[in-house]
Amino acid sequence: ACLWPLLLPMADAASRLFNTLFTTFSAVFLGFACVKLRLISPGEGDMKGFGFFVGQIVFPLLIFKTVATAQLEGMSLQTLLACSLGKATVVGLTFAATVCFYLPRRTLGDRILTASVFASFAMASNDFAIGFPVVDALYGDGKAEGGVDTDALVAGNALIGSAVFVPGVTVLFSIGEALKKKDERAGGGSDSSEAALIGGRWPEALSTARAILLNPVITMTLAGFAYKLAFGWTLTLRDSKMRLEFPHPLSDLLELLTAPFGMCALFLTGTSLRGLRVSLVSCLLVAMKVVVCAYVSYALAGSLVDGRELRGFSFLYGMIPTSSAPLLFAMRYSPASAELLASSILLGLVAAGPLMFAAALFLEHDEDTDCPRLAEIGRDWTRLDEIGRD
Repeated sequence: ACLWPLLLPMADAASRLFNTLFTTFSAVFLGFACVKLRLISPGEGDMKGFGFFVGQIVFPLLIFKTVATAQLEGMSLQTLLACSLGKATVVGLTFAATVCFYLPRRTLGDRILTASVFASFAMASNDFAIGFPVVDALYGDGKAEGGVDTDALVAGNALIGSAVFVPGVTVLFSIGEALKKKDERAGGGSDSSEAALIGGRWPEALSTARAILLNPVITMTLAGFAYKLAFGWTLTLRDSKMRLEFPHPLSDLLELLTAPFGMCALFLTGTSLRGLRVSLVSCLLVAMKVVVCAYVSYALAGSLVDGRELRGFSFLYGMIPTSSAPLLFAMRYSPASAELLASSILLGLVAAGPLMFAAALFLEHDEDTDCPRLAEIGRDWTRLDEIGRD
């Protein structure tokens, strides 16, 4: 009975965080169970149409929606810059290390494709399924110091990811595919004379540029900016958090198409698992995403951001685990790495929860802590531990 008063203050934030992680694991486990029970067989093409719908239709539309409805009001641009530079640093290190050290005997095209998949893992925070609920759970009123809206910061990072990082990785995928096709032609004994090479450079470059521009992700990113510039006046505020929405019936159509993304992407992750295989590569990928990214973002925020709470947000945002979007890239561009990536995504989800609670213990040592709700949870766990020892 003496523990009950201590459990009450932490119940709200802790239960929200637990519920978010629990529902995420449940969706992944459902896909895994369907494969293990042989209800579906991905190897026989059962998930091909499903994967196309999620990866080539729903995901690009979600990016279009994010870009077109983004609001810059209530954001701290310095905080967004710190988070983005932290991501960029981790993405660059992951890409370079993969190209140089991961199965280096393969062709350059294959190495670039795999490196791009791993880089997308380090880049893709699960902003929609985990980011918003976790931030809402840890920041009670949704506001950091100076009245900065923490939900707007998550949305801003999602916008930067959709408008900058995802198109950038997509360009790398297109380059990797072009190099892979070139390697395959060279290996097949095609004409490789100097004249043929010179004559084929421009068509190859044009083909690569065309593939980049016609990629659904790039197309929907550009379409989102175009809509915001030309038809931004049609967007209206929809709820208490002052989020923009499209006019009817366009908003209804987009909501219908994009609503299943979280569940469908997590289900696909489960169907790609053959078991949680913890390897050195998967551990390194998870460490880069939820540990290195968090500390690099926090260090950069120390130079760019004035407020304590905003620096704390940079640290916590860097800990948000990877979404299932990189798995869609892996299934299309590097199928051999799909199972490794699925295991890494699940391992990242497992690691993220305890690390966030560990962050609470780290932040509690400061009276003016960066995240009051998170530090409160950490203090309550410490008090419970002391009572347990008594």
